[in-house]
Amino acid sequence: MFFSKKSLEKDLAKMFDKCVSITLKEIPDSLISGYLIMGAISDCKNVCYESDWELAREYNMSIDKVHDIIDMTFNKAIKKHLN
Repeated sequence: MFFSKKSLEKDLAKMFDKCVSITLKEIPDSLISGYLIMGAISDCKNVCYESDWELAREYNMSIDKVHDIIDMTFNKAIKKHLN
């Protein structure tokens, strides 16, 4: 679905973007859309952390590297969608 197994960072960015777009489709132009976007991005991050062993195996990386990429992509998603 989101994962092409070429670049974990790009695949996670697609996942975060998709979560935000789904959230905004459900509740467009809401006064609380910023909170909803933050919630969607945070939920995606939590799912990634829950799947960290699988991601490490699939992308042939250490758990620490996977966590670093998850955190970096999470921060980029926040900047992209909340600025």
